[in-house]
Amino acid sequence: MKLFRKNHLDKNAAFDGHMFETFGPEYKTVERIAKKDPKRIATLLDCDGAIWIARGRHWVNRLGYLIGKQKLPPFDDFKFG
Repeated sequence: MKLFRKNHLDKNAAFDGHMFETFGPEYKTVERIAKKDPKRIATLLDCDGAIWIARGRHWVNRLGYLIGKQKLPPFDDFKFG
C-alpha cells in the first residue's frame, strides 16, 4: 500500500486505512484530487464477490476510492480473493 495515501478523514477506514468513501467529505477529497490529477485515483470494485482495483474513477460496483501519493504507474486491473 505504499503507493496510496492514508485516509486522513477516517482513522478506521477500510482497506488498511486507505479507502475513501463514495460520499461526503471523503468523496469531496477524491473529487478535488481527481480534478488536479486524475491519474492519482483508483477505484475499489466488487465484481461477483471479488474485490478489484481499477485505475481511475468508476461508478458501477464501486466500494470506495484509493488516492495515490503521486501519479499511479500504469497497471492492469487486478483482483483480490
